[in-house]
Order: sequence, then C-alpha cells, then structure tokens
Amino acid sequence: MLKKRYLFISRLLRIFQFCKQWSMVDVFVVGVLVSLIKLVNLVDVVYEFGFWSYITFALMFILAMSRFHVQVMWEFFFPKTETERPIISGITAYKQDFADCHLCGGIVDVRKGYNCPRCGAVVASVNENCIQKCLAFLIAAVAIYIPANMYPMMITVYMGNGEESTILEGVVVLWEMGSYFVSAVIFLASVCIPILKIIVLFYLCCMYKTFKRAKKKKMLGILYRTVEYIGKWSMVDVFVVAIMVSIVRMGNIMIIDPGSALVSFGAVVILTILAAKQFNPKILWLNSVDNNDGEQNE
Repeated sequence: MLKKRYLFISRLLRIFQFCKQWSMVDVFVVGVLVSLIKLVNLVDVVYEFGFWSYITFALMFILAMSRFHVQVMWEFFFPKTETERPIISGITAYKQDFADCHLCGGIVDVRKGYNCPRCGAVVASVNENCIQKCLAFLIAAVAIYIPANMYPMMITVYMGNGEESTILEGVVVLWEMGSYFVSAVIFLASVCIPILKIIVLFYLCCMYKTFKRAKKKKMLGILYRTVEYIGKWSMVDVFVVAIMVSIVRMGNIMIIDPGSALVSFGAVVILTILAAKQFNPKILWLNSVDNNDGEQNE
C-alpha cells in the first residue's frame, strides 16, 4: 500500500502521466510557425519578445519532458515489493497470470485483481475486447472524416465577400500562392497522417487473426509505435485555423472564421488517438507465442 505521506506525490505522478500523453506543445509550436508563414502573405509580421519567449519555453518544456522518467520516480518513492507467488523464468508472464503496470511499471498478480498494488491503476487485460474497442473508434473516425473533408474548414471574408475552403482546397490555394512548405505541412498533417493512421490500425486489427502467417512480425510493432507517435500531429491544421481566427480581425477588410469542418476534423484526430490507445500490441505477440507453442506440441 502507498505510504500516506506520499499519497500526494502518487496523485501528482498520475496527473503528470495523463498530461504527458495528451501534451501537444510541440504540435502547437509548429501550428504557430505555419500560421505566421501564412500571415506573411497577408500582412507584415514583426516578431516581438513574447514570440521568442514562447518558443524558448516550448523548447525547454519539451526537453524537460524528455528527461523526466515517471517510472524512476515511482521506484524512488515506492520501491517494488516481492510478489507472493514466485515468478518462473523461461515462461511468459501472461501464462503465469502476471502483468506489468503501464503507469508505474510494477508487477501485478491478475489472480488477485487488475489493480496495481503500488499506484492503484487498472491494468488492461489482454483479450479481444481491445480489438473491438479499437475498431469502434476507427469506424466512428471514418464516419466523421467524410464531412470533415466535404465541409469548409475556414471561411475568409474579404471586403464583405465570403469564401469557404475545405482542407484540400486550402492546400491547393497555398500551393498556387507559392507557399510550398506550408501546403506540404497541411497536406501531410490533415490528409496523409489521418488516412495512414486509420489504414494501419485497421491492418493491425486484421493481422491479429492472421498473425501466424505474418513474415515480418517486428514490422507490426514498428507500425504501431509510429502510428501512436504521429497521432497528435494531425492537430496542426486545427491549431493553424484557431490561431488565424484569433489574429486576423481587420475590421471590415478581412475576417477569418472557423468552418463547420473544424470540429469534425478535431474529433477525427481525437478518435484515432483513442483507437491507438485502445489497441494493445501485446495481443499480437501473445498470439504469436500461442501459435509457436501449438506448432511445437504438434
């Protein structure tokens, strides 16, 4: 059990772990830079002290987050205790009904429950439910992604005339204006990455049933880690629109308003992130181990 004097630290570590998973400071910095590049084509931009202060803060924050290891702090304040049942070497922990805690790295005896005795987090069970939850989020993301591309992402009102632009129309306009870098970033973040995430996660869910025939099994793990990492970068376009809406307010000359697709696209990004979190990659490797054991018994 946790020591009473360290209960506050335990809550802080859990809050930090949650905030770290959803932190998008680096994505917001890229969104700010892309927005400023787009604004250069409209007005003269002067970078003041606040801009450089925020860029410095973001870099220091990202560096600090990369150097802070939550599991080391858990081990320092709450050292691991020996399990009541002995752990046999040479046999997987799954077959011995042991699991590792995703939050603190502790060993959990699932025969006594799925709550970690050190941090209290619930250890996800490795079963087909994670595949079903992942598919449910993916299907919802696909359904919302269609209107996110059909309806306008941003509405530009210039001299009283409004012009709506979808994601692809905005990419084409930026390319024709000569903003090749911004156009490429928006295209990758808003079109390529969401489609890639959905296709790869669907592929991983399908490979669960045919994992025995997979030739490059390590490649599946690399695909999952890649999708999990790039998931948040689709928010670049959402941040760009939000920044442009808050900055471009030039009276009756030019006003930029958010389109109805902004909420839909943001929902798609969140749903794909949740789908990746619901998918437990251990189910692939455990399936592989069971298949190998079956082949040896034969």
